[in-house]
Amino acid sequence: MYRHGVVDIVFETVVETVVETVVDTVFETVAATHVSHFQGRTCYYLRDFLSYIFLTTGLQRMLQHIRIVLVQTFHPGNIGAAARAMKTMGLTELVLVNPRLFPDEEATRLAAGATDVLESARVVNSLEEAVNDCVQVVGASARLRSLPLPHFDEPDEMAADVIQNAQTAPVALVFGRERSGLTNDEIRCCTHQASIPANPDYGILNLSQAVQILAYEVHRAWRKGEDSGFAYQRPLEATPPSREQFLHFQAHLGRLMQDSGFLTQPHARTEEQLQALFARAQPSRKELSLLRGLLSAFESHLPK
Repeated sequence: MYRHGVVDIVFETVVETVVETVVDTVFETVAATHVSHFQGRTCYYLRDFLSYIFLTTGLQRMLQHIRIVLVQTFHPGNIGAAARAMKTMGLTELVLVNPRLFPDEEATRLAAGATDVLESARVVNSLEEAVNDCVQVVGASARLRSLPLPHFDEPDEMAADVIQNAQTAPVALVFGRERSGLTNDEIRCCTHQASIPANPDYGILNLSQAVQILAYEVHRAWRKGEDSGFAYQRPLEATPPSREQFLHFQAHLGRLMQDSGFLTQPHARTEEQLQALFARAQPSRKELSLLRGLLSAFESHLPK
């Protein structure tokens, strides 16, 4: 729910600073002390996890200003599917205007893990009640209306504008009935209209699909911002090795080539060429560890 007041903003800023300081302190302490390889890796992962939690909190705080409003939804399953679409993109505030049936087991089933969005949803009697406190209200419509409202031809244009307004105040994306959409009177409650370009011969989207597309564009506009701090998830196996780890590998490789008799000419550039080969390959830490294990196995079979 949208929260007002300078106190809330100051409190959130203080919490951000404290969490960020703790994360940095833990990391710097680990880097400055001699700990085991396992302990070091554990602390690195803890640092990444705490940073992820910190960024996620910031994401939720900003995107909570963006409200999804569904008007007179007929099928309760569409409400659940819309909740799922919202949660995948970090949106949590759902308002239902006179739904035919809610709550309902079908909505819960199709929410597929986004039941918290359903449980916190508000049910109101009119669109005016749903959007009265919003500074921007975007009505999603498959057809143009002869109303003097600004119109977004592309969802990304809409999303960029919404993100700007959502920095400090609530905004709403409004979706109409499955069969007939929004009425002209309901469009008049909006400040803007938005359409999703589609096949002109068959531009019919399911309600939850429309919610997913606009929610994705909003999330995309947010994460592309300079101050979003969004961190793309990477598999741990893809973490590149440190320079120190790579130098140890190169030294290990050079030692094995010398001890095995592979290098017979002292001025040959074979070692440099192999080092360049592995540098171009950019192995991950896990892959580099496997290579060092292979070198160690070869070493164990060399004559003593």
